[in-house]
Amino acid sequence: MKTYCFVLLILLCSCQHRTENKSLTTNKLVGKEVVFDETFDIIDMIIVDDYLVVTSAQSDTLVHIYSLPDIKLVSKMGLKGEAPFNLVYSLLFKGSGSKLIIGGFDNGKAVKSFHIQDDIVTEIQTSKVFFNEALNDAYAMNDSILIYNSIFDLTLRKINIKNHSVSDICQFPKDNHQESFFYSNKGKLGINNTSIVYAYFYKDQIDFMDLTGKLIKRIVGKNDSSSISIDNMNKNYMSYVNLYAGTNYYYFLHRGQTLADYINNNLNDRLEVYSGDGQLQNEYSFEIPPIIFVVDEKRNILYGYNGMYKDVLLVYKLEQS
Repeated sequence: MKTYCFVLLILLCSCQHRTENKSLTTNKLVGKEVVFDETFDIIDMIIVDDYLVVTSAQSDTLVHIYSLPDIKLVSKMGLKGEAPFNLVYSLLFKGSGSKLIIGGFDNGKAVKSFHIQDDIVTEIQTSKVFFNEALNDAYAMNDSILIYNSIFDLTLRKINIKNHSVSDICQFPKDNHQESFFYSNKGKLGINNTSIVYAYFYKDQIDFMDLTGKLIKRIVGKNDSSSISIDNMNKNYMSYVNLYAGTNYYYFLHRGQTLADYINNNLNDRLEVYSGDGQLQNEYSFEIPPIIFVVDEKRNILYGYNGMYKDVLLVYKLEQS
């Protein structure tokens, strides 16, 4: 049964406006650049225990695994191709704990799980899957449950890969057009063991939910409504463009400007750090902002990638306020 999150109608008391916290200092992050031995475009990255896993759009081998914190390449896997052990695409499942879970094997019909120990990658399980759509912001909650962001339906969806059942956790209202990229409720999904977050792309808003999709708290900023032009993208205000769901905190990359302003100055993105119950903990600015990023909470280090620097990993130490 579908659960609809028409959130204007529920839990109005949970809405909290984002106000400036006078005791909160915005720290400037000046990172170091680590050059990869191999030049490639990163399309996604995750952390599995003490390893950074990145997927590439350029190289013949799509998945690269680096040890942390030394960022040493220890393994590569996933040749492009349609054979059972090859990848037609690379899909990294987040939230999988100590397992590395990758989709896209066997012509896109298989998900494989791996264990990494002492720089050795061992396959432990293969599951046959039948996906009817792209799994954006995909998370593995355990060995059988996958949750993802269906951007065309504006739905947070759950799949049980053991019995192939599909159910909807939460659905957001659509606009009266079919251009899904320009839906005013478009957003990024994040999940940890206790909560779900949904950060909106076109307005300053974050929804904090429990694992059933029930709204716990809504954070609203200055631009709490979207005004979208399909014909002129430069006019569109961009808010939360990416996030990382850590075990302890959520990390949101906030742009806070129109596309035209971003083209003129692409260094203004900020990182907002929230606890799982929606309390702002820290805020950072960047010397060079990442586009894709993960956070090693064990060492308090952010690893990021900006496509303007195709062979460089950005490494930032997240200092506490």
